Amino acid sequence: MNREIQSYSYVNDKNRLKKEELDEDWSNVIFEKNAYQSFLDYLCSLKEQKYKDFANKLIPLVNNMIGIRLPILQEIAKQVAKGDFEGFLSHGKTQYFEEVMIHGFVIGKLKNISIEVIQEFIRYHVPKLDNWSTCDSFCASLKIAKKYPKEMFDFILPYAYSNDCYEIRFFIVMCLNYYINEEYVSIVDEILQSINSDEYYVNMAICWAYTVMFQIDSNRVLQFLNSLKSQLETKQNNRNLFILQKTISKICDSRKITAEKKAIVRSYHV
Repeated sequence: MNREIQSYSYVNDKNRLKKEELDEDWSNVIFEKNAYQSFLDYLCSLKEQKYKDFANKLIPLVNNMIGIRLPILQEIAKQVAKGDFEGFLSHGKTQYFEEVMIHGFVIGKLKNISIEVIQEFIRYHVPKLDNWSTCDSFCASLKIAKKYPKEMFDFILPYAYSNDCYEIRFFIVMCLNYYINEEYVSIVDEILQSINSDEYYVNMAICWAYTVMFQIDSNRVLQFLNSLKSQLETKQNNRNLFILQKTISKICDSRKITAEKKAIVRSYHV
């Protein structure tokens, strides 16, 4: 698992929320303008400064965080998804980090809605992703990809060729969550190798994806590492060096990979 996700999840797993702890029920609210502003005011009332300080260290460059724990956001999203989710999601101009998170979680929790409608909500939401946490949490919530793998893969594919860092990361993280399997591993590998970006959060996601891929097709990943190493032996390339080193590091950090295989992976260091 991504170290970013590990760190963020750890503190929240220790603070699971009981439903009755919420003092508002958003499942019966019609989200016209005033009601949505009341919702934002409610979010601000949930602020925990110490938690905000902690989370800001994990998610740098985010200056619109309130400071609300993840289980609370999940519970609010669960309530909204049962009610006027269309009215809620129509408020597209988001002010807060937690607001974007809840919008994403609501989309992930929708039931008995056509795949086409959900894809429209996703298309509307993806441009709001501007950090690794909102991106990765949104991807993890889109379990609909398990039910409609082909339709969702075709839908996310164009994001691989975006010029936006977090749109590309959205594609990669969706793949490592739902498409690194026997059916899709070949095409995912091909697309990952075609991505050419100097963005840190794109390349870290690529390293993470190859770590997951190693668990099901180690030979394929070793071929990828060998290709990077061979290229570096003929021409220095900072991006290739970064991906090679970080992928090796992530594989060796994994508890799911044997010591013998880790030793093989380390041999690709340059």
